[in-house]
Amino acid sequence: MKKISQLFLSAWIPLANAGNVSQEGWGTETIGSETNMSGASVKQVLLTLSNWAITLVGILCVIVFIYAGFTYLTAQGENDKIQQAKKIMVYALVGVIVAALGLVIVKTVSGVIGGGR
Repeated sequence: MKKISQLFLSAWIPLANAGNVSQEGWGTETIGSETNMSGASVKQVLLTLSNWAITLVGILCVIVFIYAGFTYLTAQGENDKIQQAKKIMVYALVGVIVAALGLVIVKTVSGVIGGGR
């Protein structure tokens, strides 16, 4: 549990520093001249990466929920397996909710930083 909380907190460190960046300077630099990457702005690259990560988390949560349903159906009345499947389902639903909230947070921060564009 400690590793999960450390991972969660470390994911928010770049956002905590986002307030120190002036709006004129954020995203106006392009990546590509030295790195052979496309000419996308830093903001666009970060948004793309976060959208991919949130999508992967959501897909993983759905897969885990399907696994929990399969475990529940194949428990054959064994209380231990039924309780384990229910616990997995709850955790999968929490994961889907966290992924959805992550998407909302990314869109909100993007709107604030980008001026609603």
